[in-house]
Amino acid sequence: ADAVKQNLPDDVETAEKIRLCYRRMFAREPTPDELQIGEEFLGDAIHERWTPYLHALLSLNEFLYVE
Repeated sequence: ADAVKQNLPDDVETAEKIRLCYRRMFAREPTPDELQIGEEFLGDAIHERWTPYLHALLSLNEFLYVE
């Protein structure tokens, strides 16, 4: 999670960072619901919440298992 976090650009908005994470991890765009959930979770405490957010994404079945 820390390696992913370090590779996120500082000069883009939260929504674009979320999209970038989904593209890199899942090779797809986040759904509108996934984007909204991410933005709500990160809220104003973005720096403190990025690592837990990325841990959650890395724990998804979609990341762990390839069909």
